[in-house]
Amino acid sequence: MAYLYLLGDAQNSMVKQQAISEPNDRIVALEQKVTDLTAANQQLRQALTDLQQAHQRLRSQLSRERLIDEIAQQIRQSLQLDAILNTAVTEVREFLDVDRVLVYRFRPDWSGIITFESIAPEATPTRYSAFEEPCFRQRYVEQYQAGRVRAIADIYTADIQECYRQLLETYQVRANLVVPILQGDNTLWGLLIAHHCRAPRQWDEFDTSLLQQLATQLGVAIRQSELYAQLQQQAITDALTQLANRRRFDQYLAEGWQQHQRRQAAIAILLLDIDFFKRYNDHYGHPQGDECLRQVSQALSQAAKRTVDLVARYGGEEFAIVLPDTDLAGAHEVATAMQAAIADLQLEHPESPFGQITLSCGVAACVPQTQDSSHCLVKAADQALYQAKASGRNCIVSAHSL
Repeated sequence: MAYLYLLGDAQNSMVKQQAISEPNDRIVALEQKVTDLTAANQQLRQALTDLQQAHQRLRSQLSRERLIDEIAQQIRQSLQLDAILNTAVTEVREFLDVDRVLVYRFRPDWSGIITFESIAPEATPTRYSAFEEPCFRQRYVEQYQAGRVRAIADIYTADIQECYRQLLETYQVRANLVVPILQGDNTLWGLLIAHHCRAPRQWDEFDTSLLQQLATQLGVAIRQSELYAQLQQQAITDALTQLANRRRFDQYLAEGWQQHQRRQAAIAILLLDIDFFKRYNDHYGHPQGDECLRQVSQALSQAAKRTVDLVARYGGEEFAIVLPDTDLAGAHEVATAMQAAIADLQLEHPESPFGQITLSCGVAACVPQTQDSSHCLVKAADQALYQAKASGRNCIVSAHSL
């Protein structure tokens, strides 16, 4: 009987203990669930942050690629290098949110000049500033020739020479990113530079990649523009003498005629012909005849004192010179100087009665009128040249009736 009582008491105690422990277990379980949910929430928050950062990086990458594509398309569609470089520095400055982006072009001695820039309103302009700092050339040019990119987060903590630091301080630069602009044969043409002036800046891989890709595109644009300029120059240059050719003469005279017509100013031309040149060729041969033409061309170019005076090979052994803002008397003086320059060459010509190379010259000048064209000026000079030849050559005849 006593045993049964003891058994009953033990069972009651166990029931009571179980009744007490069950709420505690639930609390512990709830606390664990809260901990798990908190951890899961933190993971979700981190995942969301990572996703947002990835999304931002993707947007930045797409914006960068779109910018590069736009500039690449402009390069393909345009040969206007100035417009391309202006667009590049403007777009890059806005994209990177920096204070200054510039294009620096090297000179043959590795000094250089800032040719294009885009600046924030509060930044100091630097365009057309020249860099003559020796330490820059001696230490850094070689690195850029090798294609090295230089990123400086803070000029006051970076390992740079003091002279370079002072150079950057001059333009209020606190951080800068420099990328070389190389042409197709890896020739160092210049630098594409971003300046951050407000504070230090840690440049990331997207900043560097953007400038590198743009520098590559600009290198293509520069080379393309230079080739186009060469083709244009070849199209208006006489291959043998390197003077302007007939096409360039006609173009220059037509442009000058219109300008002088508006200003009602005198314009003149000279037509010059080497006397007895066929006999010279027959006597010495065509190679020597070509050399004679080259020497005469050089002498005429040197005798033309003003940069606005155009000396051209008109055809064969005939030359033409356009003289802006020159009346008939002034043109006659120039013709006299041209004859003297050729005489000074003392090129022997056994088949000429003068014993050396000489020139016959026709001169014409006028104030252009609306009813006339530049052809009438050429015609008058040509008739004057014909009269000079008919008068025994080695002389100057001016067209007074124009």
